[in-house]
Amino acid sequence: MSKIEEIASTVLLVLTPGMRPKELRKAVETAHPKASKKDVARAAFFAMLTVAEKSPDTAKALHEAGMSLRVGDDEPAPAKTEKPKKDKADKQKPKADKPKKDKGKKATALEVSKSKH
Repeated sequence: MSKIEEIASTVLLVLTPGMRPKELRKAVETAHPKASKKDVARAAFFAMLTVAEKSPDTAKALHEAGMSLRVGDDEPAPAKTEKPKKDKADKQKPKADKPKKDKGKKATALEVSKSKH
């Protein structure tokens, strides 16, 4: 068993609902004193992948803990949300209705004959 797998099994044993990432790290350090913060974060992600299908709530808690340990704060990482995309039509300014000018339009023979009469 690799180092990360050992730490991941410990993470699964000590994780309780509502546990802060800092508390999780301290609990894991009692069993693995040489484990770095990065090791605990990786182990949390590893554990998340192993329990994702069986326990989605536990997987979510492990993901939040892993992200918080990775970012370096004690608060859960904010969920990533997508901003609604604006339509191009909303960005364009409405154009004023201006009469079009005849630029260089040549008169046809019929129009010339009508203007002479």
